[in-house]
Amino acid sequence: MLLDLVCAWRFLARERAYSAGAIAIMALAISINSVVFAFVGPALIAPLPFARQSSALVAFSETNRFGQDPERVAPRDYAQLESLRSIIDVGAYVNGPEVTFTVGRDASLRVPGAVVSGTFFATLGQHATLGRVLAPSDDAEGAPDAVVLSNALWRERFAANPGVLGTSILLNNRPYVVVGVMPATFQFPAGAELWLGKISDAYRAISSTEVIVPSYGVVGRMRPGATLMSVRHEIAALRPKGTSGTGNLRFRAEPMREYLFGSARLVLELAWAVALCFLAIACGSIATLAAARWNWRGGDLQMRAALGAGRFALVRPAFLEALILTIGGTGAGVFLAHSLLDWLWATSPVRLPAGAPSIAPAYVAALALVGLSAMALPPAAGLSGGLLGRPRATRPDRSGVAARNAIVIAQIALAMGFAAAGIMAAGALWRVLDLPTGLTGTPGHVLVADFTPAAGAGAQAAAFARVLRQAKALPAVEEAAWSSQAPVRDGALTLPLRYRQKGGAAVMAMADCFIVSSGYPKAVGLPIIAGRGWQSPADRGVLVDQVAARTFWAFGSPLGQWISFAPPGSGPKSWRKVIGLVPSVMTGGRGGLPQVYALFDGFPVPFASRVLVVRSSRPQLVSAELRSVLRATAAPPKRMATLEDVLRARFARQRFAAATLDLVALVGLVLVAAGVYALATYNLRRREPEFAVRLALGAQPARIRALILRHAGRWAASGSALGLLLAAGSLWAGSRFLGFQGGTSALAVVAMALALVNATVLFACYLPARRAGRIAPATLLRSQ
Repeated sequence: MLLDLVCAWRFLARERAYSAGAIAIMALAISINSVVFAFVGPALIAPLPFARQSSALVAFSETNRFGQDPERVAPRDYAQLESLRSIIDVGAYVNGPEVTFTVGRDASLRVPGAVVSGTFFATLGQHATLGRVLAPSDDAEGAPDAVVLSNALWRERFAANPGVLGTSILLNNRPYVVVGVMPATFQFPAGAELWLGKISDAYRAISSTEVIVPSYGVVGRMRPGATLMSVRHEIAALRPKGTSGTGNLRFRAEPMREYLFGSARLVLELAWAVALCFLAIACGSIATLAAARWNWRGGDLQMRAALGAGRFALVRPAFLEALILTIGGTGAGVFLAHSLLDWLWATSPVRLPAGAPSIAPAYVAALALVGLSAMALPPAAGLSGGLLGRPRATRPDRSGVAARNAIVIAQIALAMGFAAAGIMAAGALWRVLDLPTGLTGTPGHVLVADFTPAAGAGAQAAAFARVLRQAKALPAVEEAAWSSQAPVRDGALTLPLRYRQKGGAAVMAMADCFIVSSGYPKAVGLPIIAGRGWQSPADRGVLVDQVAARTFWAFGSPLGQWISFAPPGSGPKSWRKVIGLVPSVMTGGRGGLPQVYALFDGFPVPFASRVLVVRSSRPQLVSAELRSVLRATAAPPKRMATLEDVLRARFARQRFAAATLDLVALVGLVLVAAGVYALATYNLRRREPEFAVRLALGAQPARIRALILRHAGRWAASGSALGLLLAAGSLWAGSRFLGFQGGTSALAVVAMALALVNATVLFACYLPARRAGRIAPATLLRSQ
């Protein structure tokens, strides 16, 4: 056995091209499948990262009667869910508030957190690794404000010191007492690094928002014996407060896994199916390569059989070589998988509730076993049928030709689907990035900073005025202004309003509203097409975009028309006059909604959190000084970036999805090229005597090459015809699940995919065809 192992190693070292090709193919298949399973496993297979069984957990939400636009539960409706008989515990949470985290005299740090009810951890069955979790007693009036830290934050900021319990820390200048540290496996809601109590008032105090009362994410634990159907039957009788008997809101209950991963489930299942297709392509390529190599070694096997070697002795070298290549391919695949996983996790705009994914060793072992079987079975099957032990004749053996052709045609068809997906993603991304923003000037010269001073309403107003005054006084600053949200960033403020023409009735509508200061148009580069801008901070006029002009006043100019943000029944003083028309600006809100701009002063809803917009030709110099100005107000900026960076973040999901699909298409083409090359090489090995006779009888090498390329053309034609269906499916799936719409027409995508796949097939067959034309007939026939 040891001698066979040494011989196998020497054979593989001598045939470096075959060894490197087999290892590369296996590494690609194992890495892609391992990375996909690292995301798919926690979502579809593995238990949820909660101590309580996931089957006992349900998530509640409020939705309309059509089942669309599910929302979290309003705080006023939370008590109704606590009264359900089928539910033991109900926990609520609000994730997302970023707080200024300060310990002693250490520098402040922005940390994402979650505000939870006292029953939140008990509902999930979670316990702290150090100290305790929040309890209902922490929600009592007069109880000290308590906070639970994540394991990562505890290790990073407190050096894993057990004495952290009882320590007082400042969160937006409000003292909190550390009562516990959670285990490293608990990361819910996704991204939260600390959990605060008193959900009824903590969110408002921490986030300093006075605009919208946050809605709750609600998790419930069912009683033993209760089912999801019984819970749904009970909540069907509930009615959210504030709705009539015919209201369009209702409660909704769904399993915890569906709540966490429901929107991504189909995408993950599709990704897993694609990864398994990669595995099938790789196995076919490896099997064909192994068959070609052992067919070339037929003379050696015949010699060993003539000397008395049994079938096991003949198969053993093939198995040992396959084992060596499998170990090499698995090691390379695991290394590549870790690299890909780190890149995906670092660049992905989406975070899993279970935390960072990891490679599953059992799944990798199963993949390695599949690869080992694909590499070792063809020689074993050939020996079992006596194919490799026959003397080789000038007529090729036709056994298994149909099966091998079917495999390569299926590979080419799959490549058509991958290529179409990659081309569609690239075209859609190009279209998105080429969209006009509606703003003028250089995006890199506009600084955007989120800012929330921790103070009362009066002190906040004074702080806002002081910051704006100091920002305008900085050198190289051309203009500075406030806004309720950054331009082109996700999360546009959508508000109801009323509009009317002169003498007409009021009509309700929804619009993306920007509440700004008077210098905003110049600061952000928003041109005024018609009319004028604001003449003073007390100007009650509004600016509207072209979509609002067409939607509200299709048959006339918007200038001089009227808009009101107040509810019906308000007096005539609530109406504001349209004084200017501006272009439509790309936003992260609902596409196509009208856009309205109004001044902060006199707006009916106060805003404690604002976005500072500064225009400067030297943004790097201004950025450092601006941070000092904001830090002087006892609240450093949450984020500070140029408008160019904001635009880049706005399309992060599209970039990530497009890059992933392009990588998938590239890997698919590489694997298909390897499969086509393997089959062409296999056919060449089996038909070498025939080609030698043809060349000896006067055939030109060009005709031999043309013969092999004609076979490649038939494979490409058959695979492309079948691949048209897969290409159409890729286009549909990309537009349906990934949002890739527009950009390049479907016909152009299919045409480019056809050209790319056919070029790949012909290129993969060119090297074997050139080798066939260089066969030396005398040398080959003498060796036979």
